Amino acid sequence: MDKESALSRFKRIKADKKQLIALALVIVLIVWLISGTLRSARDEAPQPNEEQASEEVTRVQAQWFTATSYQPQLPVQGQLEPWQQVSLRARVAGEVLSLQQAEGSEVEAGEVLLRIEAEDKTARLEQLLADQEVAAAELAAAQRLQQDNLIAQTERLRLSAELARVEAELKMAQLQLEYTEPKAPFNGIFDRRLIDPGEYVDIGQELLIFADVSQLRVSASIPQQRINEVHRGQQVQVELLDGTRLEGEVIHTSRIADPQTRSFHIEVKVANDAKAAAAGASANLRIALDATDAHQIPPSLLRLDGDGRTTVRLLDDQHQVAERTVEILSMGRESLWVKGLPTRALLITQGAGFVEPGDKVDAQIVDNE
Repeated sequence: MDKESALSRFKRIKADKKQLIALALVIVLIVWLISGTLRSARDEAPQPNEEQASEEVTRVQAQWFTATSYQPQLPVQGQLEPWQQVSLRARVAGEVLSLQQAEGSEVEAGEVLLRIEAEDKTARLEQLLADQEVAAAELAAAQRLQQDNLIAQTERLRLSAELARVEAELKMAQLQLEYTEPKAPFNGIFDRRLIDPGEYVDIGQELLIFADVSQLRVSASIPQQRINEVHRGQQVQVELLDGTRLEGEVIHTSRIADPQTRSFHIEVKVANDAKAAAAGASANLRIALDATDAHQIPPSLLRLDGDGRTTVRLLDDQHQVAERTVEILSMGRESLWVKGLPTRALLITQGAGFVEPGDKVDAQIVDNE
């Protein structure tokens, strides 16, 4: 009985072991099938159907922008200078007797500005006037005598030379006397005196500064890359530091660059009839350049490409994304002017950062015209 019971128990254990082995083989088979399916999924992605592909097209918003005529301005810094300015110097030596004009007064050309002692010069002039009269009379008598052959030709020539010498000295004496009363060389302002009455001055010593500020000259420097945009006749808006605005015109552009800065000198003529501006002051200039076609767009549309160039993204006729390099002409708080786009351009206003050139997009066009 015990022998049969043990044999029966052995058979059950053997059957259970076969079932476990079969179960293990099934599990291994299932794992192998699953791993093969995953590897196939990694190696070959399923191809989307047309309906799925159409759902992946990016939606953007676009707006039409049309070029208009725009006159760009070139801002530069400048300095006001008198239209004319001279430093009058003494042409004769002597004591300054008086100032005939007050500092800051407007003076017309030819008016006397000051007086220098002239007593010896007056006496010298009177003496030469008398000498001229005598020399002229002697020469006239010699000419009458020569007609009757009563005087030698050499004597008449000597008397003629004497008269010429006296007249030359007379002209010099007259100039010396005129120099004792320096006059205004042009209409202007007695800007500043450099001497006082009673002071002795030598020839060449500075007496006063005289200037014409009825119009002003503005000097400025233009960068070498912009000089070809500036030429004579262009209108210029001049704004002083106190807010005063004047209108001017370019009258000169240098063709030779400054060796230190490589910039080019220009001059602008500015009317100053009301004497609103003072020479020597600084000013901000805006030169009106030649008009060109340009687009006015929001600053948010600008992008930088991989080379650091300023670009905008737009759509072509097939609503594919394109990218164009633009040049900024001027910038404001809410808009800027650029050139480099087609006359009429459909620019992407929203979603440009989610697409690349060549992408086909679903565009919602905003009407702004």
